[in-house]
Parts: sequence; structure tokens; C-alpha cells
Amino acid sequence: MNRDQYPPERYPADREGCWALGGQWYQEWYYMQEAVREADQEERRIGQAARAAQNRINREVPGSQQQRALVRQYGTPGGLLEQYHGVRKTLDRDLWLKRSMKGLGAHMRRRALIYKDDVPTFPSDIDV
Repeated sequence: MNRDQYPPERYPADREGCWALGGQWYQEWYYMQEAVREADQEERRIGQAARAAQNRINREVPGSQQQRALVRQYGTPGGLLEQYHGVRKTLDRDLWLKRSMKGLGAHMRRRALIYKDDVPTFPSDIDV
């Protein structure tokens, strides 16, 4: 995962900040579920071929003519490796959001920021 596109995992110390952050993450996660389902199907369809192509490129001597030819074949814009990278980016973001929400829920329980009468706006026990 590229850490530049994710905020640091420091959770707010106050209750309102935690609920706001959890709500923001949950909203992003909720609205990307259709894209995640499509990315999952696409990953099943092209994943094995893309990993095999990447392994084939990596086996060649770096900078060799054969490696450059393979990169041109598989790495062109709209090519197999670019498609796979986009799919993995979506799936990685989904996983990061689920883990972050789960961690935020644990943080809130540890600091007693969740009360009995709270109606959660994000799932603190989300399946990762």
C-alpha cells in the first residue's frame, strides 16, 4: 500500500472527533462498496495473469532488451498491469478503511468513548 494516500493512524482523543472520523471513514467505505465488488470480480478474472506477467518481467535481467519488451507488452496504458494496479488500489483502500474503523472502535472502547446508549455511525466490529 502507498502510505502517502492514507492519513496517519492517530485517533482523536475526544469523543466527538472519534465519531466524526469514524463517520467519515464509514461513509467513504459504504459508497465504494459497488466499486469493491466490481474490483473483486476483476481481480479474480485478471489477477493470476497479471501476477504471472509481473513475475515474468521480474525474472528478466533488469534493463535488458527482453525485459523492456515485456514491459511494453504488459505495462502499456490500459494494459494488463495497469488494470491490475487499479483493481489492487481499490481493494487495498477498502481493506485499509475496514482496519482503520476497527482500530478506531477499539481505541474508543479502551478510552471509554462509547456509551451504552450510543447508536454507532460506523461499525466498530467490522469484518476484516
